[in-house]
Amino acid sequence: MALIFALQIVNGHLQLRFDFGSGAGVVSLDWARVDDEKWHHVTVMRQGNHATLILDQGRHRAWNKSPGKMRILNLDDNAIYFGAKVLSSKTRRRDIGNENSALLGAHH
Repeated sequence: MALIFALQIVNGHLQLRFDFGSGAGVVSLDWARVDDEKWHHVTVMRQGNHATLILDQGRHRAWNKSPGKMRILNLDDNAIYFGAKVLSSKTRRRDIGNENSALLGAHH
């Protein structure tokens, strides 16, 4: 089971993926591009199993929740990654180029 809280750029749009152990939640701002060579302000808020993604100080906002009852990201005795591509040991070398990089936190 992989616990995840990852902010990613997917096809030029911000996406937040989170899974506390009972299923993944995804928040996407698929109408607002961030690959436009401009600086952007990003805010992520989470309460329980609800997460909100805010771009450019409220100009764009979306929220969602993860399924199930799990609401805590347990960080005890596990690795945390920031600003890096996190690969499973099952990932084959040739598949690496097809993945999106996480910008903030993935937890395995």
